[in-house]
Amino acid sequence: MASSAAGSGGGGPGGRGDGAAAADDGGRPRAPRLMGSNPPAPEWRYRYDVGAGGRSADPGRGGSSSTAKTTGVLPVPFWFNEDSARRFRDMDVRDDDIVLSSGVKMGTTWLTRVLSSLLHEFDDSGSPLPGAEADRLTRPNRNGQTYPEGLYADRTSLGADPLGLFGRVEGGREIHARNFGDFTLEDLLGQGDEDGGVRKPRLFSTHLFGPDLLPRGLFDGEDEEGQKKEGRGRLIVVARNLKDAMCSLHRFRGLSSDGWHGNGTGPGSFARYVSPDCPNGYGSAFEWVAANDAAVRAVGERRSLVVLYEDVVEDFPGQLRRINDFLGLGVLTERRAAAIEGACSMESM
Repeated sequence: MASSAAGSGGGGPGGRGDGAAAADDGGRPRAPRLMGSNPPAPEWRYRYDVGAGGRSADPGRGGSSSTAKTTGVLPVPFWFNEDSARRFRDMDVRDDDIVLSSGVKMGTTWLTRVLSSLLHEFDDSGSPLPGAEADRLTRPNRNGQTYPEGLYADRTSLGADPLGLFGRVEGGREIHARNFGDFTLEDLLGQGDEDGGVRKPRLFSTHLFGPDLLPRGLFDGEDEEGQKKEGRGRLIVVARNLKDAMCSLHRFRGLSSDGWHGNGTGPGSFARYVSPDCPNGYGSAFEWVAANDAAVRAVGERRSLVVLYEDVVEDFPGQLRRINDFLGLGVLTERRAAAIEGACSMESM
């Protein structure tokens, strides 16, 4: 059974980020102190060959578009698993699957918690569902986001580390376990069939973005015989004022050692963030916005929803109902909505 996992960097309510401590007062794991320097040292920086991930030249098949990634290479953290990123890209998408694509420091942890609470936590009276608290420790995305691109495919490969991910940095296996527990991609794909035989939507929370990197099955295309194939599942994109996201990243793991405008140790957070060749994990936030705009347009209004971080801060109840209605989850009672809001507050998280 998988152990508890915590998020690796999404912003929480009120702009709070993760990663400052190994655990909160309730003993829930968070990203450890070994998460590295700010900015990340060279040994923390790796690159993903997007083209090798099976990118198609045909936008109609969920491939490249004029606003999608054009360099073919994406900066990624040391734990990024290329094999699983490609498996995620090629997975069979169900009609009720939920793919949450959130940019770095744009509210990933918070919105993953919101969705998990909507799907699994409370009944109509606002009381916790049986086993909900225990499930946070044993089910993916219940105690923080469980990125598909951060997992090995199965327990055997997780133990063997055939890609050598954990040897890239000191304490790599410990850091990975603090972020993702011992969850695997099999655990993520097995979601939805685990609640007493009652099938529920699967939730995939990721920093991957755009038609080149998100699951092909989200998009209309063609099957192997050339027949038209409609996209399936639902896409939720979480966006945030990029200035605020940059400020949050600047303070992530402590203030950036090269400051805002650079010094002898580096170019500074501002230059790094606005550079077309941004070296930060998952690359340029501007490219992320452009590529996810293309993804939302390709998926269409019926199956895609854009959620602004600022709107959730300003009107949590209204945005919660908007998300609930988009997912077709039925009537959201006042008591259940209030319980979810409490579970997703800064104090609770």
